[in-house]
Amino acid sequence: MALQLQLKTRSFGKDTDGSRQFVLLGRKLSPHEILERVLVEKDPIFSEMYEVTGPASGQQQDDVDSPDVITIDD
Repeated sequence: MALQLQLKTRSFGKDTDGSRQFVLLGRKLSPHEILERVLVEKDPIFSEMYEVTGPASGQQQDDVDSPDVITIDD
């Protein structure tokens, strides 16, 4: 099931003493996926974790060599 959801797993401890633990690690999201979750889906968890800020109003919008950059703060 973890593979179907693109999650990674790690195990810690030993089987012999009963301390074996399996940990699921979430997959990393691309900046595009984070923006989609915050702006399009309005996901409350992601909206609480990330703040999306548009470009400064003084920038030229038609400059092809420097595309708009959105900074994502964790």
